[in-house]
Amino acid sequence: MQKLLKGQLAIITGGGRGIGKVIANRFASEGCDLALVSRSKSQLKDVADTITQLHEVKVSIFEIDVSSERDVLSMVEKVHKIYGKISILVNNAAIIGPIGEVSDIDGNKFLETLNINVGGTFFCTKAVVKYMKNQNQGNII
Repeated sequence: MQKLLKGQLAIITGGGRGIGKVIANRFASEGCDLALVSRSKSQLKDVADTITQLHEVKVSIFEIDVSSERDVLSMVEKVHKIYGKISILVNNAAIIGPIGEVSDIDGNKFLETLNINVGGTFFCTKAVVKYMKNQNQGNII
């Protein structure tokens, strides 16, 4: 079986559950090393343990909040030090914000949702672009 992502490194935000977990498993099945990111260390550890039992790939976990630019920059720097490259970024981290009539929605909860869903995507993308430019390759999803 050909491993289409062998030798690649993917950062997957929201990698501890749901779609991120499925993407992580699929990428690992294709030989891709992983840096899994989430606010929940226990979920990340469970996913990492399962993947390393099933696939011969390296998996690192990072418990951070993607809405913190400082945390994202630090995480990306660490990932690059560990793996020497960043091939793929999967911007998957998101939360479901407040739902209901706009007049009943807590404005701070709404802004928190934007900070995570939009700000986190921006911060992660911003952080990896310089590495991808230096490598003359990379994919952002």
